[in-house]
Amino acid sequence: MRPRANVTVNGEYTLQLRNHGTFVGESRGVPGHSSVFGDFPEVFGPALDRLAPDGRLDSYQRHKLRVYAVVSRTLGQFGTLDVAPLLRVNSGAAYSLVANIPIPAVQLARIPGAPDKPAYPVNDLNPFVRRAVFFGERGAQTFAGYGLLDLAVTYRIAAWKSLTPWFKLELYNLMNNQKPIAWDTTISANRSGALDANGIPTTYTEGARFGQATSDLHYPVPFAGQAGGRAMRLAFGLRF
Repeated sequence: MRPRANVTVNGEYTLQLRNHGTFVGESRGVPGHSSVFGDFPEVFGPALDRLAPDGRLDSYQRHKLRVYAVVSRTLGQFGTLDVAPLLRVNSGAAYSLVANIPIPAVQLARIPGAPDKPAYPVNDLNPFVRRAVFFGERGAQTFAGYGLLDLAVTYRIAAWKSLTPWFKLELYNLMNNQKPIAWDTTISANRSGALDANGIPTTYTEGARFGQATSDLHYPVPFAGQAGGRAMRLAFGLRF
């Protein structure tokens, strides 16, 4: 859209209707994970609704909005100035309530004769594989949404014939939005409480810092690879 000859305004909005699944196969630095599906089905099959529930995946994002404009101003013999603000709005990401527990004896007892079954005793000190257990649906929780305002300013001037030097300043998170948009989600299974039919605790205890921002990445990130807060970039070039 061009409300004026020297002003351009554009925007885009994405609504994600569904991004569900029962297993996350990749994560940062780990291109492939193994799943619980087909792994001792006699043991884990009856508990799949706790070990691999269906629900929103971590990449789920309900709303995403981008609105930007470019305003060009001719300064005559002193060159041209372009000012470009950008508004970025993101809804909160999904997360799950998950705790790792040793495999309960109720489950292990289902295959007493298996030669490769994990060994007893079942406790926190035992080195055999622990399982991640979900409390509620996958992705049932939601972090906070946020909005950021960025600004780019470009100045260029004709120096000689077609030679045109240019300077560019980019400001990310111009208003320095430091709202917590994620937080610690550590929980532990309450094994002194009620257990389900598979010997898995049905209640949990929040960690000491649950709900608190504990990392720079728990705040709005100006751009990929940057810690939370405000950021600036400068660039210079020549066109000819």
